[in-house]
Amino acid sequence: MTTTKWEQGLALFRAGHYFETHEEWEIAWKEAPREERDFYQGMVHLTVALYQAGRDNKVAAHSQMRKARKRLSTYGAQYNEVPLALLVPAVEQAVERRLTGDRSCLDFGI
Repeated sequence: MTTTKWEQGLALFRAGHYFETHEEWEIAWKEAPREERDFYQGMVHLTVALYQAGRDNKVAAHSQMRKARKRLSTYGAQYNEVPLALLVPAVEQAVERRLTGDRSCLDFGI
């Protein structure tokens, strides 16, 4: 069975490899049908927010979170088996923790 770019990115996301996740999900976004592109692009923004927070880049992390919230807001509480209503606030909290130096393990439940 062939693994999709979404699945490859998901494995990387779960492992905390946010830059690499964004690379895989960017391909998924570009290959997705029009009605799903904002979902994938929003997920890319989430990962870039985490990556930028890990680099202590507060401005970029907050900018990426705003973009993620905007893109993902139209998909409801859950989309593509992703619990967006839980994931987006959890990532936002993780971004804030990372910006204060908390590098503890992150588990977003996806």
